[in-house]
Amino acid sequence: TPDAAQTFEICITGPSFPSGSEEGACQVVGAAGGELVWTNLLPGTYVVVESDPGVDWNVTGSSANVEVPAATRALHTITNTLIVVPPPVDPQVGSLDVTKVVDWADKTPDATQSFQICIAGPSFPNGNEANACYSFSATGGSHTWTDLAPGAYTVTEVGVDTGLWTVTGSGASVEVVANNAASHTVTNTLIDVGGEGGTPTALDPTDEPAATFTARLYLPAVQR
Repeated sequence: TPDAAQTFEICITGPSFPSGSEEGACQVVGAAGGELVWTNLLPGTYVVVESDPGVDWNVTGSSANVEVPAATRALHTITNTLIVVPPPVDPQVGSLDVTKVVDWADKTPDATQSFQICIAGPSFPNGNEANACYSFSATGGSHTWTDLAPGAYTVTEVGVDTGLWTVTGSGASVEVVANNAASHTVTNTLIDVGGEGGTPTALDPTDEPAATFTARLYLPAVQR
């Protein structure tokens, strides 16, 4: 839709207007264009120039030399074409939903426990950039990485004590496709380090203290 406020200025320089800035040397046409006429011109060569209409326009025919003979009408055309800038294309991105499952093996969850998962791929080449990692609580949950560039992402749990937890799903490669949501699950299962259902400790199982038992033998007393 034409902008009604748009105008275009055309100036001519030649025998009747030596500098091109004299009164009457320039005329203005509206947004729809039209015909501009300079009359009573001295014969000779005139340079027809459009004042800069701005970066939104391609201009052809400006700065042309036009010969004006005596008693004759000369013609010239200047064309302005609006430069149409296409709207920006939304980047093709996808998302990755990671579910963290924590199996406490019937033990009471330790509220201070957390689990950190990082992803490495096109959007996070090193896997340690800002927002590449997410910390889950003791009970797990899910987290979604959005606006990811398509490609393969490695999902890794970091800092987990493998002496206390069995981890499945860490180190897996997950393909993220544009305009789609990929998903993956990482599961941690508590290891019963005591072997008898006791409360787990940070000790290596081979270093766990052995239970101590005292053997006693009771014999009947016989009097003679």
